[in-house]
Amino acid sequence: MYSRYSTRGIADQDKSRYWEAAVNDAYFDLKLTFQETRTFDATLDFWEIGRLSLSRLYSQALQYQPLGQHCTNESDSFLVNVPGLSEIHFEQMGRSTWCAPGGFILEDSREPFLFQHPKANAMWVLKIPGDLLRSRLRNPRAYCATLFDARDGAGSLFVNYLKLLIEHRQDLPETTQALMGMHTVDLLAATLERNPKVLHSEDSAVRNAHLKRVETYIRTHLDNPNLKPDLIAQACHLSTRYLHMLCRETGCSVSDWVRELRLQEAHAQLRYRPASTQIGTIAYQLGFTDQSKFCNQFKARFGMTPGEARNPAR
Repeated sequence: MYSRYSTRGIADQDKSRYWEAAVNDAYFDLKLTFQETRTFDATLDFWEIGRLSLSRLYSQALQYQPLGQHCTNESDSFLVNVPGLSEIHFEQMGRSTWCAPGGFILEDSREPFLFQHPKANAMWVLKIPGDLLRSRLRNPRAYCATLFDARDGAGSLFVNYLKLLIEHRQDLPETTQALMGMHTVDLLAATLERNPKVLHSEDSAVRNAHLKRVETYIRTHLDNPNLKPDLIAQACHLSTRYLHMLCRETGCSVSDWVRELRLQEAHAQLRYRPASTQIGTIAYQLGFTDQSKFCNQFKARFGMTPGEARNPAR
């Protein structure tokens, strides 16, 4: 789905109200502070790509700030902001950073923040459901309000991938777009994990390496119905006790982690695999031995049945 918003043609006295409604519709409820409302000019192009959304936003100077009641589980998402014309300033969870063109930042919608650009700016904004990013990245909050380089390496590849996704979107079926959206999240996770500042400020390198190795093993063996803690620990050269301790520190058990990754992958496959692929086949290929139990867990996790998740109208 594509939408476009523009203040051009809107009466001067209505521009601020119109633009605030447009931004809230595209992202989540925010309070906007304008430097100038009478001559304010802004446009927003918005694309839905599977469970993600990507937008190209141009506006004159603005400040964005969520109100306390807006920081709820209902708005559980993360935004990636990539400025193109001028610097943006962002504050969240006691951290403060300036991000110029050539960089990008991550923000958590459930935490209070201050976002502003004192000059006119054009930005790419990627919105990712919180559960989806957490399934790819341990503790995404640790990466918020930190400057990431988009000029070379994985950061450059990630930003260019966003642009290519929109450039070729019209030529791709919805299932392929959804698949590319999932690849975008994987690429973002890989980019964030390569930032040494975050790695050493939040966790030890050794602990992070263990968690990443465990996650990689789980992801590549989701088809194994016997993916138990003892097997995972042995394959990753860890003791079962230490594996449980690592997972406990991140707020979930080993079994919870395996189930979450399976359900996330099932949700993704239901979106991009052909409709002729049976739900039971997807469940079996992801290690679920009981289709009825899979459907119950899926509905409890996502609030919809596997069949409803497959429906593009959802």
